Amino acid sequence: RVSLHLFEPRYRVLIRRAWESNRLFLYTASHPSSGVRGVVVEVEDVSFTADGRANIIGQGVQSVVAGDTWREEGTGLYYSRVDDLSAYSAGHSERRSSSAQTASNTEFGIGFNSCTLL
Repeated sequence: RVSLHLFEPRYRVLIRRAWESNRLFLYTASHPSSGVRGVVVEVEDVSFTADGRANIIGQGVQSVVAGDTWREEGTGLYYSRVDDLSAYSAGHSERRSSSAQTASNTEFGIGFNSCTLL
């Protein structure tokens, strides 16, 4: 179970994008880079405040290894490619868009000591 209060500008962007698309992001405990382990989090509920902060509740759904990782200019948000989401996709295909259902080479936002978008 994951319960977070997101207040940094980049994580405000992350949760908006995740909530409005596939509701997934990547959580890592260290600075995002290729080879870092993380967990894919599915956002179950979010409450946005008037100033853009967010309180989220989610569930870790699959442990993964980050692939190519980069920082988005302008937002500071990190992204990573994740090569295998087959364990998650197999049980959740009815709730995901076709791009999120793909079991290979899926891009995720990443947070470290916080979260990142998938």
